[in-house]
Amino acid sequence: MKIAKESIIKKVTDKENTGIWKYKTTITRVIFQNNIHDILGASESFDISETSDNTVMAHVVPNYLGNAYTAYIQGNGRVIANEDSSYLFSGFLKLASIEGLEYFDTSRANNMFSMFSECSVLTSLDLSNFDTSKVTNMSNMFSGCSSLAGLDISNFSTINTIDMSGMFSGCSVLTSLDLSNFDTKKVTNMYQMFYNCRGLTSLDISNFNTTQVIDMGKMFNGCSGLTSLDVSNFNTKNVTNMAAMFYNCSSLTSLNVSNFNTIQVTSMSSIFANCSSLTSLDVSNFNTSSVTNIGSMFLNCSSLTNLDVSSFDASSVINMNPMFYYCKKLLKIIYGTNFVCNNADVNMMFSTCPANKPTGTSWNGKF
Repeated sequence: MKIAKESIIKKVTDKENTGIWKYKTTITRVIFQNNIHDILGASESFDISETSDNTVMAHVVPNYLGNAYTAYIQGNGRVIANEDSSYLFSGFLKLASIEGLEYFDTSRANNMFSMFSECSVLTSLDLSNFDTSKVTNMSNMFSGCSSLAGLDISNFSTINTIDMSGMFSGCSVLTSLDLSNFDTKKVTNMYQMFYNCRGLTSLDISNFNTTQVIDMGKMFNGCSGLTSLDVSNFNTKNVTNMAAMFYNCSSLTSLNVSNFNTIQVTSMSSIFANCSSLTSLDVSNFNTSSVTNIGSMFLNCSSLTNLDVSSFDASSVINMNPMFYYCKKLLKIIYGTNFVCNNADVNMMFSTCPANKPTGTSWNGKF
């Protein structure tokens, strides 16, 4: 009995310029099909199988003007995603739709890095049939999908995922995301995960397990549409980078970070910068003994009236400026004996505050 050969698509790179990928800036439509056959009107056909044995075929059909193309990807019974499916549709700048995804089997894929990155015309994507149970890398998966208004990833299994950095970076028109099925207990990197997702009006991440996460830098940077964000359950004991984590979350009126464990953090620069709607912020338990950079930490937190930074140890800090710049309502700062400013221009630190000198228990800086 002859065993049918499997239809596994080839691995591609970020510089791929063969087969259908040489058309990636002009393909407007991709259609997966479950049998191999000729396509009427195809201008070129390609073997894009992993084993170069014609088990996965692709055909490109020009539109009537010849300046855009439809791509057909065919396999016998199904098309099987490569274990390394990174860059598969990356840079398909005019891609408006992907059809027949029910014939695309992703159960073997372990790498989806930048899989759809820079698909800047794509408005909706239904990946409800994707099997992602083996995927370890989802970094930049949808990065730069700036027109993506609908994204169904509600069935994603992330049980083995380690890297989610930049996953939704630049998805600026998404208004909602269902991440309720996400299991993040193995994730170590969430850098820029929601960077510039300014269309999000709500985001439920209360189920996130962040015990293993090391990098949260710019995680919510630019999420200017969020009015609330529940990070109260975040376990940050291993996090070293929180730089610009909530930068420009300008619509947040409250933020509970009182349980954050910051003992490993080395950078908090701009962490709350431009959070101009926050009226209160409890950072009284922050341990900053390892921090070297707190520059612009509260820059333009223009609605805050008081801050308790009495737990702050700034003895290792190299950069503190302009830490409280344009905190125009900040009348009281409570600080402690370890809040030193060996390398800071104090006048710049408190520039545009109601008073140029802080009030509190003690101050080791120079005036």
